[in-house]
Amino acid sequence: MVKQEKKNKITFSEEIDSKITGFAMVLAFLSIGIFLLFFPNYFGNTLISEIVRYVFIAIGIIGCIIEFKKPVYSNIKGFDDFVIGTFLIAVWLILFLFVNLWWVNIVSFLVLPFVAYGLFKGLLEMIYSAISAVQNKKESKKNISTDIILLLTKFAGLILVLVQIIKAIGVK
Repeated sequence: MVKQEKKNKITFSEEIDSKITGFAMVLAFLSIGIFLLFFPNYFGNTLISEIVRYVFIAIGIIGCIIEFKKPVYSNIKGFDDFVIGTFLIAVWLILFLFVNLWWVNIVSFLVLPFVAYGLFKGLLEMIYSAISAVQNKKESKKNISTDIILLLTKFAGLILVLVQIIKAIGVK
């Protein structure tokens, strides 16, 4: 009889698997949108390619926001509000700079206080929770540094998404 060796199979928790799946989906949509940015005649018509590109980038951004809203086992809170606020401020800024119609300005201005509130609420929550984590003697230094690294990684992802939005709309 030949003994079969059992291979150790790596398994993820359900939360980690959900995060990996979600961010993979986000990256897939964003990368296809970026691909269409560099090849505008892919579908034989630049208008169709542009529409598909914006749809894919929008789905990627929405997916990214959804992934940031999912709970992460971190002691630094408020990042989700900050991301949504930053994204909506960017949308308002794009509308203001490129559309600049009086009725669009009025509608977007009515929403602007709520957007700014979410942005600043998230920022203040992040600062407060980071300070609280550092001051809390029960926390180990490893957990605090892990939380800070996780936060910096999320910021890097946010910056990447914002840069891709700026490239997609052609702001130079």
